[in-house]
Amino acid sequence: TALREQEGGALKCFSPFEAEKKYREGAGGAEFVLVDVRQEAEWEEAHAIGAVNVPLFRPIEGSTFQDNRRRLAYAFMGVLNGTEENPRFLDNVLELTAGDRSAPVMCICREGGSLKETEVTPHGERSKSLIAAHLLLAEGWTRVYWVEGGFVQWYADGMPTTIDFDEIPVAD
Repeated sequence: TALREQEGGALKCFSPFEAEKKYREGAGGAEFVLVDVRQEAEWEEAHAIGAVNVPLFRPIEGSTFQDNRRRLAYAFMGVLNGTEENPRFLDNVLELTAGDRSAPVMCICREGGSLKETEVTPHGERSKSLIAAHLLLAEGWTRVYWVEGGFVQWYADGMPTTIDFDEIPVAD
């Protein structure tokens, strides 16, 4: 699959330390775009310094019969805040990369996921950042990465977050 065909046969992941360093230093002169794919409320609660929020999913919008049926189905399963794919996800990332699909994009979510096969997870562990990476690769981005362990590991490793630091915009 496209996920396993990047950089010598595998989608590249970075530890939080490596990811933060790559984000700070750039990659071959190109700036990394650090995309936090969690929902806006999670991102506002806390996020990696420099991360831009582009939710992969959003709360179900609209009030058509189909929208309400989906909400009801989620509620039946005990989920009161059902979500749907964000139809602007790819467009938003394209705007962040100024239309350059070769710009390096690093995705981060809550827990990061894994491509490692185990007895319990023979196809790896699914996550929002891996889903986002797959979508970006399928749509022609050539340098897509994800943060191993996601925001949970980023924070545990002591990388800069809005929990510990104020995010101050830097003037151009």
